[in-house]
Amino acid sequence: MINSNSLKTKIENNKFKKEVEKYKGQLVLNSFDVVMIEDFMVDDEDNWYGFRTWHNKHFWESCVCGFIPLKDRLSKREYNKLLYQFNLNIECRNTDGSFKDE
Repeated sequence: MINSNSLKTKIENNKFKKEVEKYKGQLVLNSFDVVMIEDFMVDDEDNWYGFRTWHNKHFWESCVCGFIPLKDRLSKREYNKLLYQFNLNIECRNTDGSFKDE
């Protein structure tokens, strides 16, 4: 017999995973900043979104917080400009956030 809590958890995890796959590599607004969504992870207690900041730092945030996709909310021109600036910042920074030529 399937445990209903286990089934509910699997369905919820699958929902989060599909959401990440749909928006992976896009800029989103999380609780605090404009970030790029990259990953999804499940541990024993929570579901986590993996984000990259414009400082080129990767961090995990609970799926409880959620995110707002920006691609369809901004005009194509505005989104592409923001994406260009975001990628430009990542290219010139190390993963610790310092500039590559420092």
